[in-house]
This record gives sequence, C-alpha cells and structure tokens, in this order.
Amino acid sequence: MRRSVALDISDVVSAILVLACTKTTVSIPRSAIHSILWKMQPEESLLSRVRFSITGDVCFSRDIDTAIHLLIARGTLRAAKDGTILPNEIPTLRSLNHARHTHPQFDALLSASRNFHKMLVEWKTQGSSEITGKKVTA
Repeated sequence: MRRSVALDISDVVSAILVLACTKTTVSIPRSAIHSILWKMQPEESLLSRVRFSITGDVCFSRDIDTAIHLLIARGTLRAAKDGTILPNEIPTLRSLNHARHTHPQFDALLSASRNFHKMLVEWKTQGSSEITGKKVTA
C-alpha cells in the first residue's frame, strides 16, 4: 500500500489544469485560470495552500503561474500569442498522476478538476472575463 504524501501546490494546480484540459479544446485565458481557482479555493481543501495576491482589482497567484509554466515546459499545455493557454499533448487520464498519488488523492484531484471545468464552461457561457467581480490579470 502506498503511503499518503502531502501534495505539492504545483502538482495540485497542474493536475487540476491537465485533467480539466482533457475535456476541452478551447483556449483558456490565464486570467480565467487565476480567477476560477481563486473562486474555488474556499470549497477545495486541495487549494488551501495556494496564495493569491489581490490588490485593488487585480488577482494573481505565483503558485498558479509556476504550475502553468511547468506544464508549458513539459509540452502538456502551450501558450498562444494572445496570452491564452491551449491543451497540447494531454496524457491519458489513466496514466495521469494516478501512479504517483493514492486513490483518495487522485479522486480529490479529479473532483477539483471537474469543478474547475464546470466553472470554466460557466465562464465561457457568460462571455465574460470576470468571474469573481474583480478584474483579473496574469
């Protein structure tokens, strides 16, 4: 039996984004990623250690930005010229992080990614760059 290991913040954010990207082919603005994860934070214990800087109308997380850069460097995501993020080479769901985490951890990551995807769809439906009521920049 695998020992439960605390999840690294970058791993959590990466897993949420990658699992959510398996369900979409649309570009995701970086600002929407920051905003959605900020809005999810009170409900998702996995995100409790993600730190956000909110100054005036600007919301940003270095933790999230680091995870995005790591996924781009790995080739999992790619950055478009307009500042959005696109899925590139998404691994199969079965191989994704499942071997590295316990079953409960993987289930929690999968649940969080489903919530992220649901909120992303709502954001796209609204046709708005505002989710939290604050302008968001990345």
